[in-house]
Amino acid sequence: MGPPGKIITFYSYKGGAGRSMALANIAWVLASNGSRVLTIDWDLEAPGLPRFFQPFLDDRLLASSNGLIDLFAAHVERLSVANRGVPSIDPYLTQPEQDVSQYVIPINWKFPNGGSLDLLSAGKPGPAYARHVTQFDWEQLYMRFGGQRLIEDLKAQLRAAYDYVLIDSRTGINDTSSICTVQVPDVLVVCFTLNRQSIEGSARVAESVDAQRRLGADRKALKIFPVPMRVERAELDKLNSARRLVASKFRPFLGHLSGGEISSYWSNVEVPSLPFYAYEEILCAFADDSRDPKSMSASIERITGYLTDAQIKSSPDIDHQTRLRVLAAFAESTPATPLESSCFISYSSKDATFAEQLHADLEKAGVRCWFAPHDLPIGAKIRTGIDRAISEYDRVVLILSANAISSPWVEKEVETAFEREAATDRTILVPLRLDAAIMHAREGWAADIRRQRNIGDFTAWQDRPSYAAALSRLLESLNT
Repeated sequence: MGPPGKIITFYSYKGGAGRSMALANIAWVLASNGSRVLTIDWDLEAPGLPRFFQPFLDDRLLASSNGLIDLFAAHVERLSVANRGVPSIDPYLTQPEQDVSQYVIPINWKFPNGGSLDLLSAGKPGPAYARHVTQFDWEQLYMRFGGQRLIEDLKAQLRAAYDYVLIDSRTGINDTSSICTVQVPDVLVVCFTLNRQSIEGSARVAESVDAQRRLGADRKALKIFPVPMRVERAELDKLNSARRLVASKFRPFLGHLSGGEISSYWSNVEVPSLPFYAYEEILCAFADDSRDPKSMSASIERITGYLTDAQIKSSPDIDHQTRLRVLAAFAESTPATPLESSCFISYSSKDATFAEQLHADLEKAGVRCWFAPHDLPIGAKIRTGIDRAISEYDRVVLILSANAISSPWVEKEVETAFEREAATDRTILVPLRLDAAIMHAREGWAADIRRQRNIGDFTAWQDRPSYAAALSRLLESLNT
């Protein structure tokens, strides 16, 4: 029997960093080198990992298979029934551990040297999925149903069955991301974009995780690899300033590298922003050439080298005809865009934290979004670009707050949406609120929205179950 497998969590403080993309591609490199690999979609509120493997998945099996949230729900239900009316200090005294293998879906590809790649999805699609996610009580899992022991049992099973287990964690700071970042992994990959909020937020999370692990029962330090993602190289002055901030903020967590390695680490692990990968989930092993050091494949292979202690640093070549065949399969597996699956997001810049999270979750759910300033070309006229986007996208998702109501930009965007509604006789404006300001606002446009529209309630958006429930309802509205 070989050494136990390594568990690696991929985490991002904010959405849109490309975390799932990096995980899927690194998993492919590992399996292509003969490793047994499992990928776990633990981003329960916005799962998207299966999209990267779509041509290699049996759609019927994916639709009918239980996943991670089903595993946890089954565990709680099983122990609830077993211990009903029978007080027990340890619920495991009467019930065996969960068998994780029954929840795993194989990726259909012949990897060399005995390599394999499996997927543990977020959960079985269907009405029960949203209910399981929004109603699942993680605190009760640990307090009443042996959550700590369950996770340790699952870790032992996974380490015995796989060489590498890669976990796609939810963004932000919450119960599930804490499990993924603190209790579960041997290695933590912190993915972030090069803006100050993402850098500083990611560094704070890394500091918290590092401290919790060092104070834990086994006092075992965690290897942390910070990875800058979607790096634009156009504005060199700003890029170099961001790089200096990154090096300063994350230096305390690179003690597992030698001094010489640290100097080259940052240039090696930067993941470039390439337009080809911005619109579809495609594995870079089939889309570009790793011999080009500026390619996506090259950066993925360099990161893989760090995660495997230099044991795996490249991938076998794939012949041209196979590349074309797989790229065609990716194109065929990309679903057609529904009639109403795009939106313009209107918000005050003071509500950017919520707006960016909503943008990332809508995009992962398949809703194409226009989101300033990301989608406004450099040098473009702001007002002209916004008016054009509102005219071209199906809906205007309006984020209402005291900040938005006092914003002349938001007011103009609402007026433009109302004008389009009048011209097309269609519902364009989809309002949601972060506070109660809209309920007593005196501004004419705001009062019109209050009187005429059912406003989505996101006032408790920082509470994970509340946000997930509100997001699910918004997605239903956008796809109606």
